[in-house]
Amino acid sequence: MQIADLLPGLTPTALFAAALWLGRNLIVTRLKSAVQHEFDQKIEAVRSEQRISEESFKAVIRQREADIASLKSSAISGIASTQLELYKRRVSAIEQLWSAVSTLSGAKGAVQYIAIMKMDTLAEQVGHDKRLKSAVEIIAATVGDVEKYAVPDVAKAEPFVSEVAWSLYQAYHAILTISLSQLHMLAKGIDPRELLNHAGVAQLAKLALPSRADHIDQYGAAGYPALIDELQKALLAELRTMLTGVDADASSVERAHAIQAQVAKIKDESAEAAANIKLKAAEE
Repeated sequence: MQIADLLPGLTPTALFAAALWLGRNLIVTRLKSAVQHEFDQKIEAVRSEQRISEESFKAVIRQREADIASLKSSAISGIASTQLELYKRRVSAIEQLWSAVSTLSGAKGAVQYIAIMKMDTLAEQVGHDKRLKSAVEIIAATVGDVEKYAVPDVAKAEPFVSEVAWSLYQAYHAILTISLSQLHMLAKGIDPRELLNHAGVAQLAKLALPSRADHIDQYGAAGYPALIDELQKALLAELRTMLTGVDADASSVERAHAIQAQVAKIKDESAEAAANIKLKAAEE
């Protein structure tokens, strides 16, 4: 039997119902397909946006990492460059300071003469004994005055050398220039004891070379030639330590401060004494 043979037996209502059922199923199927397609498109769009967002995020992270690496590299390079320049300046300052030490070493003759002479006796006699005064004048002229050993630019080295090195240089400079001053004052017939505090100089020497305190107490100015050489060696050792980058310990820095304070005290006392002598001379 053919399907067509059955159709005449179907009523219009049945046919309409069948058509309605078939149409509804077709519509539902198409709606489902359209919704699924639209849903799939949206899902894919979301996935695509997510992939793009993720890639963008990764790109930002990579860029930031590159920026940080660049900053680190620049910072390290900058620090290295600064340290190199500082080291070069320190080496230059050390050379400058040692050059001043070498210049001042020519004044050791004054220390040796003062050591040989008996200061108290010489100071009392030189103003009255012309032959003695003449001999001292010759010695003073041979050694030279303080200006001969001046190194004006040496102060520029101070910021780049250690406090210990600078304080040892100050002590070295002070003892030598004081001996020079004593010699030239004697050559002019002036008693140097009025201007220079020998106890203060002795204290300075003890601070610079604490291990030689007993020697200083025993020999006084007569022992200064040996001390000057030791002081020069101590300064050289400190300059070499500086080049290795090793910092001084707390006790050495404290001693450096004490040396600098004593040098300042001697200068102030000498300036005050000189002012008093000028005042007395003016009154006379």
